Amino acid sequence: MSTDINIEAVIERVGKDPYSEGVTHGGLHPSSVMHIVNNLFWSGDQNFSKVTLEIKKEQDDHHVSVLVTERDLE
Repeated sequence: MSTDINIEAVIERVGKDPYSEGVTHGGLHPSSVMHIVNNLFWSGDQNFSKVTLEIKKEQDDHHVSVLVTERDLE
């Protein structure tokens, strides 16, 4: 089974917009969630008015992962 994922394009997209939809950040301390929220709402050219995040506790029972599922500029 082969996939047609252009790795270079994904790296470039995430490099330009690290909190784009579908990107997961793992191994985070729970306090890092506030940093992500601040970046999504109040930094750069894209100040989103609505953001949906999926936050999961990782297996080590200490860290979390954050997935940006949806962003809206409204």
